[in-house]
Amino acid sequence: MGPVVFVAKNGSGNKSLFNSMIENDLDVVEVTPCTSVLTMLETTIPDIIVIDEDINDPEAYRVCQQIKFSEKYHFIPVIFIGVSSFSGDHKLRLIGSGADDYFEGPFDNTSIVTYLNAHLEKRRNFPWMIDKHNKLKEEVEKNGSIEPTCLDPEDEELFKATFQQSAVGIAQMTLEGNFQKVNERFCEIVGYTREELLSMNFLDITYPDRSGAESKMVNKLLEGELDSFEIEKRYIHKKGHLVWVKLYTSVSRDGSGNITSAFAIVADISKQKKAESLLYESESIFRIMYESSGIGIVRMSFNDKVIEQANGAFCKMLGYTEDELIGKHLRDISYFEDLPANIDQQNQLIAGEISSIQMEKRYLHKDGSPVWALLNSNIIFDEQGTPLYYVGNILDITEIKRSQKLLKESEAKYRKYVDNSPYPIFVANSTGRFIDSNPAASYVMGYTKEEIASMSIPDICAPESVDKAVNHFNKVKSGELAFDEFLFMKKDGTRFYMQVEAVKLDEDTFLGICVDTTERKQTEKMLVQAKLLAEDASKSKSEFVANISHELRTPLNIVIGYSDVLLSDMSGELNEKQRKYANNVKNAGSNLLEIVNSLIYIAEIEAGDWDIHLSKFDMLPVIEDMKKLTRATAFKKGVSLDFDVGYDIDGTIADKSKFMILLHHIIGNSIKFTPSGGSIKVRIERSGTYVLVTVTDTGIGIPEEKQEQLFDPFVQLDWSHARSYSGMGIGLALVKELIDMHGGKIFLESRVGEGTTISFTIPQDR
Repeated sequence: MGPVVFVAKNGSGNKSLFNSMIENDLDVVEVTPCTSVLTMLETTIPDIIVIDEDINDPEAYRVCQQIKFSEKYHFIPVIFIGVSSFSGDHKLRLIGSGADDYFEGPFDNTSIVTYLNAHLEKRRNFPWMIDKHNKLKEEVEKNGSIEPTCLDPEDEELFKATFQQSAVGIAQMTLEGNFQKVNERFCEIVGYTREELLSMNFLDITYPDRSGAESKMVNKLLEGELDSFEIEKRYIHKKGHLVWVKLYTSVSRDGSGNITSAFAIVADISKQKKAESLLYESESIFRIMYESSGIGIVRMSFNDKVIEQANGAFCKMLGYTEDELIGKHLRDISYFEDLPANIDQQNQLIAGEISSIQMEKRYLHKDGSPVWALLNSNIIFDEQGTPLYYVGNILDITEIKRSQKLLKESEAKYRKYVDNSPYPIFVANSTGRFIDSNPAASYVMGYTKEEIASMSIPDICAPESVDKAVNHFNKVKSGELAFDEFLFMKKDGTRFYMQVEAVKLDEDTFLGICVDTTERKQTEKMLVQAKLLAEDASKSKSEFVANISHELRTPLNIVIGYSDVLLSDMSGELNEKQRKYANNVKNAGSNLLEIVNSLIYIAEIEAGDWDIHLSKFDMLPVIEDMKKLTRATAFKKGVSLDFDVGYDIDGTIADKSKFMILLHHIIGNSIKFTPSGGSIKVRIERSGTYVLVTVTDTGIGIPEEKQEQLFDPFVQLDWSHARSYSGMGIGLALVKELIDMHGGKIFLESRVGEGTTISFTIPQDR
């Protein structure tokens, strides 16, 4: 007969796969349910007990504890088996149950039998265990049954053998909770020595539990409702910090149900709790990021391509609630034209050809409008490498796409403007090398666009303009808007001028717009030459006018003088007809002399021969002289002439003789163009730092379109009312020159048929 193996399980009596694998090598006894193991031990002592149940099964867990903490059966190896791998929490429960080992699926016959034989071999290395096993078998065979009891606390050797080397803390306590026995691991967990703990109660090292969970469980043990319980709690370490533990507490009872002893099995789970805390913190951070992220996050099933989860940003992006999105297929929310590219990248990702899906695509908004997005997606796998689902990060780039479209349209529009501009346009970098140019630049310079792109600013300038052009470019680089004119040289050597206006676009881009000014330069040169010729001719004219005027003045004075002699009857009395002729001669001579004098004045002013000699004089005597000069002429024409001099006009600063000339010309002009019955008023007053002279008449007036010409020399206004008045048009031109020489200003207001007002100022602050 071979070694006996109890296989305990809950459920039907069908033979398990595990049984089938070992029954040819070992004697298998199936025990159902697990709680029947203790009863079976009264009649049969196995070599190994295998529990074919989940460690979380409370009955399986309790049976293991009762066996491993029994005085009679603790030496029998107890092994849990599982169809899949055990988690870290499962392994802690295995230790707490006292189990010797565990075996994870998938199973094969050879490895299982080898594994079980190894446990049998281990027992053979401990003679006392063999002896214990043999005695127990003899007792069962002799008496037919045995009475299971708890481990004898006085059996120090057995206690040490069983508990001292345990990987978990083990403590035996009295009914009141005082420690009786503790192993080394328990001491390590709480930081106290064995001697210290044996004088303490478990409450002395227990962190207060507000929920009272442990107290409730202890009460249930005392009342007989439970034989064991399991909780997570915190001990207070000797150094003061808290220690998280998984506590398994069980009691043994006598035949009357009274508690005989209590055991606590303690597994330090501080690291696990810390890991859980970090995991919770990480999950919390991820949850916050997931829920508050401005980037859409979505989970989609691997096989069906159906949305399983979506955050707020993705829902807002497409206008759906999460409930509306869940269950929708990829094609339901994708722009049809973009779907093939999306599926193609999914296939490449599955095949391992790419590490992630990265693409721009269009989703469909709930209202049917397209939503441009940047998609980055990966596959999430489980521990065995099986794909679970897709996780995608989606960034809404609709506005970016719209801006790019507008920018592209704008660039195309302005490129069209540049390319169709008749003016050469050059774009240079910070070194002065051309990076772009328009067709007009190629046409004017004679180079192709490609040739210009290989050139810099000095390459297209004539040698004498290079330094000037470089300095100009440096000004533009400093941020100034600069324009200047340079001499350029075409590909065929033709030299020509262009005006360049340049601006800085950014730190490495500078724009220059050019205008061909060759023709203008030639015109300017011709104008300069014409101006010099005109100045020479004007100078010759002025000299001629001055000379001829001087030559005319002498005979005119003689004519006027002899006319006065004749009219004075010094040479005999004249008859009426003779007197008329003499008056005509005198008047014509006087008018001609006035013209000659004006010509002389104009010529001297143009030649720069007239100077202003300022002096301070009394205005009243000047006005009296002016009355004598002008009133006779006004009286003969039937025009009233009044003078009004301000009380504060004494002490005028001006060139006295020239002041009288200009005032005489203005008054004379008003008399000439004021018909009989009209009036002229002359007002002289102070106005701030000026002397203001105003001459107002009720003459024929001047049309508005003719007024600008009035002060030009040799201009006689040509309109119907003015043609009947004689003159050469130099009087007011002379007046303006004299006022300008004084630093004053002249003003004109006139209405046809109503009259004219001429006013001028002479500054007095010199």
